Amino acid sequence: MENATERPGKLLKPNRFRIVSEKLPKGIISVLLVFPAANFIIAMAEELYKTLFSYNSYNVDIFRINHHALMIGLIAIAAYLFKLYYSHGSLGVVFKNPTVICFGAMIVFMILSTWHNGVTEEALFGTLYRSESLEFFIIYPAIYYFVSSLIDSETAKRWLINVFLIISFLIAAATFMHVVAAEYGFNSLASFTAPLAPMTVIGIYHNINHYGYSLLIAITLSGAMFVSAEKIAFQAFYLISFILFIIVLILNDTFGAYLAAFIALIFLTVVYILKDKKVNPKTFALLGVFIAVSLVVNTRAVWTNILTFFSDMGHIIVSAPEADRAGSSRWRIWKATLKMISERPFLGHGVEGIGERLMAEVGNDRPHNEFLQYAAFFGIPAAICYIGAVSSVFVSYLRHRFEVSPCTIAALTAAFGYLVSSCFGNTMFYTAPLFFIVLGMADMRPPKLVSNKPISNSEA
Repeated sequence: MENATERPGKLLKPNRFRIVSEKLPKGIISVLLVFPAANFIIAMAEELYKTLFSYNSYNVDIFRINHHALMIGLIAIAAYLFKLYYSHGSLGVVFKNPTVICFGAMIVFMILSTWHNGVTEEALFGTLYRSESLEFFIIYPAIYYFVSSLIDSETAKRWLINVFLIISFLIAAATFMHVVAAEYGFNSLASFTAPLAPMTVIGIYHNINHYGYSLLIAITLSGAMFVSAEKIAFQAFYLISFILFIIVLILNDTFGAYLAAFIALIFLTVVYILKDKKVNPKTFALLGVFIAVSLVVNTRAVWTNILTFFSDMGHIIVSAPEADRAGSSRWRIWKATLKMISERPFLGHGVEGIGERLMAEVGNDRPHNEFLQYAAFFGIPAAICYIGAVSSVFVSYLRHRFEVSPCTIAALTAAFGYLVSSCFGNTMFYTAPLFFIVLGMADMRPPKLVSNKPISNSEA
């Protein structure tokens, strides 16, 4: 008979862990991996309800949302790696991923920057308006990207995309009702979607630019899913959603997001040409719909923004005095930010470390360029790591372009569109996670979980 003292040691033998791993259902792990993204997306519906019937508390609720994502995300990572190790015999295939390596290095630089610049109130909690602490900046790649990148089920990706599009459709529909109500003087109805700014198209967000980022991701996802959809009902839903999102984006009047959406649709066309070695007519149809809707909804505003954009580019090229006002004074903001980056190039100024000074010099507390923002906050090496991480996902697509799935293409297109828009915007607690989620779903390299290798009688 076995001694009681021998039992604990035997239970800890490696083969026992393999048995536990074999019995751990892959379906449970898949649910855990989906949770962080699903938790964030479903919270958008909660915020819509609050905005409609009480008040917008997104900047407070985000702490609960992110902490839930963090807790379940860590459990999901542990379960995934546990099963992967005993089915593949190694974890190297995950941690050799260049995107994971670059994001890991970026997190190290974030922590070093905070230690060097001091653990300020902004590093701990963020500002009252933005609510982006060091913890959140770490959660973006460590949880929203990494956990989403481990999802290997096309069904799970499709579910996440569809839930996001349904909720985004409801937000856009409510916002459109707000615009119509305001136009006809029904101010009580108009105030439901924007109590602090009843004439502004902001949806559940605090600023038109922030809603523009969310609409951009919704436009690119719905457009890409329309291209791959086979059933008429799904094609109709994606196309109707695509049109509604464009209409609301034009009314929202965020030109950076509008321009990024158009460029992303061109990118989608190229993606399918590279994948299928032929033109997909649906991608050109999307471009046609985008242009047609733009001309019908507000031709004057669209052309004014386009002409202003080219005029600003001309002023910058010839170094005209008007260049500082280019892009709603972004050129002036970028020059001031570059000067501050040059002062502390290695570890930056810390979370929100340039805010007060930038506000005093140019009237804005953020660089309005996410690449410059990472360099200003955490240093040039951190920004290089960020660029390396996101670039690596697109390199991965090129290497696997003939086997890429429809949902992966949709996520890749959305990530590309956000990156274009990010050249003119800032990270925000309720939009940046969406980017890292789609970036994760676009990464094709993490291995699929498989059944464990059989255990021999001698090992059992």
